[in-house]
Amino acid sequence: MSSRSAGSARFEPASGLRGELRAPPDKSISHRAALLGGFGSGTTRISCYLDSADTRSTLGAVEALGARVDI
Repeated sequence: MSSRSAGSARFEPASGLRGELRAPPDKSISHRAALLGGFGSGTTRISCYLDSADTRSTLGAVEALGARVDI
C-alpha cells in the first residue's frame, strides 16, 4: 500500500499470483473457479469441484469461449 487517507487505500499492481487454495466443494466457488481459470493463460487445476448440472453448464460455457476443459 503506498498511500492512505480516511476511507481509501491504494495498492500497487502485483506482478502475478501463484499458489494453492483448498476449499470445500461449493457451487458458487466452483462457478468462480471455472470462470477465473478460463480467463488465465496456462493450466488451471481445480480440485473438489462441485459436480452439478449448473457447474457443468459453467464448464460448457468456458469451453465454448475457447478454453480447453478436461474433467
